[in-house]
Amino acid sequence: MANPFTNQRPGSVVSSRQIAVKDFYVTSTNQDFTFIQPKNSIVESVHVFFDGATEIDGYGSTTAGDMTLVLGTAAGGAQIATSTTIIDASADDTIDDGAVVSCTAQLTAAATGSAATSETVLHGRLACGDASTITGTNKLQVHIGFRHF
Repeated sequence: MANPFTNQRPGSVVSSRQIAVKDFYVTSTNQDFTFIQPKNSIVESVHVFFDGATEIDGYGSTTAGDMTLVLGTAAGGAQIATSTTIIDASADDTIDDGAVVSCTAQLTAAATGSAATSETVLHGRLACGDASTITGTNKLQVHIGFRHF
């Protein structure tokens, strides 16, 4: 009987795409952006990298300087990653240079359950609170990891 298994083939690979956002924190504003998810891939990870120190004037308030991230298949939607607090200004109003926030735990079954059958536009939204002062570099990068099959 012939062996039905094929050995020594390359497996799936992971790649990532990133978008850099200058002046990411705009008081009481949504910052919308898009990514293209490659065909035959799933979203495996989402990370936010702060490219320089930034201070948000909202410390001590419950939500004044907060910022959240959602990722979906429609603008403002959360079909891929549910709302993640990127900045919790009530806990700390200073974001260190090089800080990384993982949003991977908020990925939904839609992100990881089935591979995209064609290129898919993913919509991200950074929702900013109403901080009165923002100082520092105010730059970040959103990185999405895709597993290709």
